[in-house]
Amino acid sequence: ENEVETESEKVWEKATVGEICERISGFLEKNAFAKALSLLKDAQTEIPEEISFKLEETEAMEENATDDKSDEEENATDDKSDENDSDDEDTGAKKAHGKTQEESQKLMKIFKKIFFTVKRTPEPSMSQSQNQSQEELNKQRMLVQYLTDSVKFSKIIHKSLPIVAQLLGSKQSTDILEAIDFFVSAFEFGVLNAMIGVRRMLALIWSRESTIKDAVVGAYKRLYINVESNSVRSASAAISQNLIALIVGATLGELTSMEKLVSEFVASKDIGKGVFTVLWEYFTGVLPGSRPEDARAAITLLGMCALSEVSLITSNIQVIVDHGLGEKGQLDFRLAQHACQALLRMVPTKLKQDDPNPPTKFEAEHQIFQQLEKLLVDGVEFKQDQHYMPMAKNALMVIYQLGESPDTFASEIIKKVCLKIRSKQQAVVTVAPAGGDWKVDTYILSRLCFLAGQVALCQLNYLDVNVFNELKRRNHMREVKVEKDKKEKKDLEKKKAKSALQRSTALETPRNANQEEDDMSCVGAEADDAEAEFIRHVCEKEILFGPTLLTALTPVILSICSNPTKYPNSDLRASASLALSKFMLVSSEFCDKHLQLLFTVLEKATEPVIRANLIIALGDLSFRFPNTVEPWTPRMYARLHDDSISVRSNTLTVLTHLILNDMIKVKGQISDMAFCIVDEDSRISGLAKLFFSELSKKGNTLYNVMPDIVSRLSDPEKGIVEDNFRMIMKYIIGLIEKDKLLESLVEKLCHRFRATRTERQWRDIAYCLSLFPYSDRSIKKLADNFPCWSDKLHEDSVYDSICVIFAGVKKGVGVAVGGAGRGEAKQLMEELETKVEEARAKGVVDHTAEKNAQAAKDGKKKGKKGGEEGARKGKRRSGEKGKKRVESSDSEEEEEEEQDDAETGPEERTGKSVDESDEEEPRGKRGKAGKRGKKIESSDEESEEVSVPEKRGGGKRGMEVEKSAKKGKKRVEEDQIDSEDDFQDKRVRRGGRKK
Repeated sequence: ENEVETESEKVWEKATVGEICERISGFLEKNAFAKALSLLKDAQTEIPEEISFKLEETEAMEENATDDKSDEEENATDDKSDENDSDDEDTGAKKAHGKTQEESQKLMKIFKKIFFTVKRTPEPSMSQSQNQSQEELNKQRMLVQYLTDSVKFSKIIHKSLPIVAQLLGSKQSTDILEAIDFFVSAFEFGVLNAMIGVRRMLALIWSRESTIKDAVVGAYKRLYINVESNSVRSASAAISQNLIALIVGATLGELTSMEKLVSEFVASKDIGKGVFTVLWEYFTGVLPGSRPEDARAAITLLGMCALSEVSLITSNIQVIVDHGLGEKGQLDFRLAQHACQALLRMVPTKLKQDDPNPPTKFEAEHQIFQQLEKLLVDGVEFKQDQHYMPMAKNALMVIYQLGESPDTFASEIIKKVCLKIRSKQQAVVTVAPAGGDWKVDTYILSRLCFLAGQVALCQLNYLDVNVFNELKRRNHMREVKVEKDKKEKKDLEKKKAKSALQRSTALETPRNANQEEDDMSCVGAEADDAEAEFIRHVCEKEILFGPTLLTALTPVILSICSNPTKYPNSDLRASASLALSKFMLVSSEFCDKHLQLLFTVLEKATEPVIRANLIIALGDLSFRFPNTVEPWTPRMYARLHDDSISVRSNTLTVLTHLILNDMIKVKGQISDMAFCIVDEDSRISGLAKLFFSELSKKGNTLYNVMPDIVSRLSDPEKGIVEDNFRMIMKYIIGLIEKDKLLESLVEKLCHRFRATRTERQWRDIAYCLSLFPYSDRSIKKLADNFPCWSDKLHEDSVYDSICVIFAGVKKGVGVAVGGAGRGEAKQLMEELETKVEEARAKGVVDHTAEKNAQAAKDGKKKGKKGGEEGARKGKRRSGEKGKKRVESSDSEEEEEEEQDDAETGPEERTGKSVDESDEEEPRGKRGKAGKRGKKIESSDEESEEVSVPEKRGGGKRGMEVEKSAKKGKKRVEEDQIDSEDDFQDKRVRRGGRKK
């Protein structure tokens, strides 16, 4: 009570309910409950009707209900208390305590009500609510606009991804670096399809510029290696998951680039033992939730890591054999394939001849080879898995690279496969009626053909590389031992010489030693040659000839390739054709014998996959036996026009490698490769451009074939559209940069005008000339060869191309047209321009005259045919009409001659007086002369109608051009008149005889 008295609060004058409530709420926040209570009591006294200071009706009803409940409980307790009168005092105390609790609860509810009322946001007025609604509307509009802009921005970013991806192949390193940063940021923000650029960046790991290579490594380190995690284990698991996601779905080229990238990370310790442990757990399937593709990706990554740390594989061979080549491998050939690829990491990339230790080999009884044999023999019949051939390829490589006597082991595998097929056929024959041919499933036969071809190829590689290097290594070790013995002997002799002081012996010893060293070097070279000849003889004469297993399988392969109707299955024929090409790689004699069959299959096969495979095989054959395949090279070029995109792409790739590595000579067929620049497929077009770009860097090769390219592409038999020709030549000519080569090309192309046959060829060569940047020497070459192309200027396109050259020279667009050379070039160009205009004017006139003469000649031929038909219908009537026609023509000619005398000057009348002096001659002659006079007159009238272009010279030079044009035109028309006069004489004579 003292505390209440000291902290009593009163309602002040003119206090509002809201102010009182705020004050009570403030006391409650400061935990001054006594002040709040006293202020509430006084407010209830001063303002008793205010509902804020008391409970509402619903709350009061709830309180009454609770009171009734408590009363019932009290009555029940009273009934019990009647039985126990001694407990009356205790129940009274309980009642008093219950009432105080009820009052305190009521006060608590009132305080809560006041507190939350004050803290609640006051309801706005009408104007305030309108302002708030407007603000909310503006916020919503801003939000909608922001979201709309965000959608537009994301769409623009999505459209820009392919364009930025193209910048990864730019020649400017700054563009490449910016594109890399863009894709890293896009991938981190989760932009859709940003993975396109991330995967395309992988190829830049091979860049020669250290800045680009470091940027790529840093980008992938940021995206896949730098992981925020609390523990090393979780970080290793996250890195493993990232790398596995990058491996899954990658192409062969991307996997090759990833090998380089992962080896960089391992060398820099960014990928450590923790990641290796997690990857082995993925491979063995220990981690919960791991999938089969995760196991394949994990062993692939471990093989990549082994490029920098081989101990990863050598210390876990048994794990790979158990989980990769065991039961899991039997059911999943791809897992076995990647396991074999990991085992091949133990083979050094380059065999060293000076290595004292022999290469690592395992016995044929090792568990690796036992599991591989089971895979190859039993897996032949496992049709459900289509990846048997890739697995068999890697398995045979493991056998030949890591096994002792691999040829024997491989032959045993093929024999067991053949026995398996034979036993199955015998079981079928016992059931089926006798007399029928054996039938083998096509998938089994195709797998057998693949095994035979791959064994032949592995045998060739084993002899040519492994055996040859091992022989050289042993010879080297033998020579080292001999030299060591010699040195010891020499030291011993020197000691003896010093002790005996024999000067003559000391002088002779070095000379003899040098001679012996020269002899030893000769012996080593001869030994290498002898070993190479021995291996070549084995490949040529022993592997595919004689009583060998591959010889026995050869007829089967040849039969399948030669009879496509008998063996229509495309997979079988593809496997057999590949096996044949691998057999041909072993022996040049076998290759020469069956090369025609291989090209026949290449041209006649309807399946694109067979043609695409064989063109790659022919590239290998060209590399191994260039002289044998060289006569068939045009047929390889012909595949550049194949309907299939894959065939064209493979052909272009193969020819690119062969030409750039100087394995085949560059000839006129290279125009077919130029045609690929305008291919509809962008990859082929890009590859063709890259080829010519690299070819331009190899000396004068591109310059030497340029005239042939122009001639072949402009040949009308090729049927190349003129626009495509211009696109091709614009790119190729732009690659030639040397001034001397450009000058020489101008001269060569000018000479090509004389060998042309059509106007299309004129236009093409003239367009090529317009593409060159001209120097003063180039213009001189063009002027010196003016007679070669002056007679082609009547063609508008040719004239326009020459005008383009003149315009470029005037603007100074050239290689060396500048400074002192510009004045001389300008003068030479003006003289050449005058000649061009004169030749153009003369050419237009002559060409028009030729066209008119040809048209008249064609018309006369038609009239002659009509006259002959009329003669057959009526002989008498035709004769009379012929006579009348001659007489009328004579009279008409005389009238026209008189008109000519009146119109022409004295210079032309001299020619007419000669005609008048012949009036007394017979009518036939007079008709002939008159006819000539008439024709000359009509040709003059036509020449007046022909529009002659204006000449720059004007005056006397213009008169000379007109006279020369008239003379040329008269010569053409006189020849035409003679032919017509002969025709009229024949008709007169025929009419006279008939009459």
